[in-house]
Amino acid sequence: MSHPKHISLPATIGSNTSSSAWKTLNHPEIHVKDHKSFSITTPPATDLWRPNAEPKSDNFTVPYVYREIKANKFTSISVTVNADWKTRYDQGGIAIIFPGPKPLKWVKTGIEVENGAPQYGTVGTYAFSDWSLSPIQPQNATTARFIVERSGSEMWVYVLNDAKNPDAGRYPLREVTWAFLEDRAGDDVVLQVGVYAGKPTYSANSSTEGLEVHFSDLVIV
Repeated sequence: MSHPKHISLPATIGSNTSSSAWKTLNHPEIHVKDHKSFSITTPPATDLWRPNAEPKSDNFTVPYVYREIKANKFTSISVTVNADWKTRYDQGGIAIIFPGPKPLKWVKTGIEVENGAPQYGTVGTYAFSDWSLSPIQPQNATTARFIVERSGSEMWVYVLNDAKNPDAGRYPLREVTWAFLEDRAGDDVVLQVGVYAGKPTYSANSSTEGLEVHFSDLVIV
């Protein structure tokens, strides 16, 4: 994990006035399309994963774009995600990091390739990472809108039933019961809230091909 750097994104991307300027980790290649959308390109062999309870096993190599915000000011983050998903474990979406005392804890959700197709994928990392998948709707869609909300001491992860229609309802993907318990609930706790792109495996015919993940209508409140 590299040291954070400051970047400039359109002011209308993200709206919580209590949050910091945009920062990055792991050298993301960023392309701003317009005042509502941008992309992150990741090289291969990048991931956000802890395979066992030993913190030294952390693989935090994904390019990450985030804002810092106090936990007591955080309500939600939402974003629409799209990419040309090809290779197993290609992924991108929302990542929320609880930097507090080590080991780090995090929640990530978005689209991830498994069984040869994009899926809704969510990972919660407390002692170690656990992964859950839900079938993407409609089948083989490449775009989805995700929402992560604070609800008291819990965090809820949702996907909109229709990425283009916020009135179509939403489907719960994960309840994270530990999110704001213990030392993560204090007034001085600072979260890292943002988006990431990851490509843990190499493409079949290339050892250098990356993955460009597109993000639009990103809102932090």
